[in-house]
Amino acid sequence: MHRSVFDMKTSLFDYRLPKNLIANSPAHPRDHSRLMIIDRKTGQINHCRFFEIENYLGPNDVLVLNKTKVFPARIFAKKITGGNIEILFLEEIKPGIWTTLTHPGVKAGTNIALNKFLFNAIGQEGVTAIIDTHLTKTVMMDVLRKYGHTPLPPYIDSKEKESDLRKEYQTIYAKTIGSVAAPTAGFHFTKRLLTSHRGADYSQTQGCKSSTSHSMLAWEPLFLLNPRLLKSTKCTRKNFLLTEKRLRD
Repeated sequence: MHRSVFDMKTSLFDYRLPKNLIANSPAHPRDHSRLMIIDRKTGQINHCRFFEIENYLGPNDVLVLNKTKVFPARIFAKKITGGNIEILFLEEIKPGIWTTLTHPGVKAGTNIALNKFLFNAIGQEGVTAIIDTHLTKTVMMDVLRKYGHTPLPPYIDSKEKESDLRKEYQTIYAKTIGSVAAPTAGFHFTKRLLTSHRGADYSQTQGCKSSTSHSMLAWEPLFLLNPRLLKSTKCTRKNFLLTEKRLRD
């Protein structure tokens, strides 16, 4: 039986991350965060600041920026039968019906109360729970804006107020609402840094032991690329592959 070269134990990706090295709040200004540069030819490592990335970008490089905007998708509610429940709303798949992640898990038939609203778990798909909110998407988004919390990663221990988090946990170019996780690599860009790199194109996107059986996302990401960006990205990739071949040869 053929074994994929990408079929690896997820334990290979485990590493120790000291809590004192986790940035619980962004650098000010953002582009003064740390940047590690590795020379692929020599293996030499240099430690810089992110704004110095300009020194490593050439005229033919393309920056593809994810313009998705995070919404307050996490709520803390109660089961009708008793007990607290945390729900992360991922996306609406049918009118009023959402795919979610819950903690603890729920079975179909579970009724959930959030203030005056009553939600019903109607099924499961893998690690996700399917919940009927009985609300239009517009109303549900209003509910999340009122009762929801910014879905910070579990390793972030933030002491900031929710109103501040909704501003901080976004890239400066975030525009299209619909993400439950910020494209964190983009946190380090500032308006000055982006405008100084002229010619950059923009786009907007969105318990296993084996990497091939482990799903990174509970939903399908959506990519919206304009034709000009797609053409320049393909050209950049072609040049990159040619360079790689020359280096190997």
